[in-house]
Amino acid sequence: MSKNISIDAGPGTGTWGDKVYAGVKYYLKPCHRGFAFGTGLTYCPGVYHHWYNVKTIYGNTENAKFNKNPQANILFAAYKYWNLGKKYNRVYAELGYSVRLTAGSKFTQLSGYPISDRSANSFNSNAPGGPILAIGISFGVH
Repeated sequence: MSKNISIDAGPGTGTWGDKVYAGVKYYLKPCHRGFAFGTGLTYCPGVYHHWYNVKTIYGNTENAKFNKNPQANILFAAYKYWNLGKKYNRVYAELGYSVRLTAGSKFTQLSGYPISDRSANSFNSNAPGGPILAIGISFGVH
């Protein structure tokens, strides 16, 4: 977009299934190097009719069917980029936080006995959102 601003988008996968991302970054140095700050949106359509072994409120473990409901998040992050080779490729580190925008339950139980609080907390902790810590490679196309 400019020497100090880029628009990013792409697909990915995570604990909640597939996802898509769109965001913008502001670089402190031109040519998209050095430190950057960014924000973006992610959307996970969820996973439907998936079976999981869970502990019930009765203390036994059973196989039950769940939907991981769609989730939308906004993220804020700081990045550090380093050159990789002589052209446009880079390696980077990212540190940030993702905030849930979607209201309602993160998952829906479709079969089986009610699950324990511990099993519900496990589902909720795997949902998108929370701290971001990443390293990666960015391939430049010019």
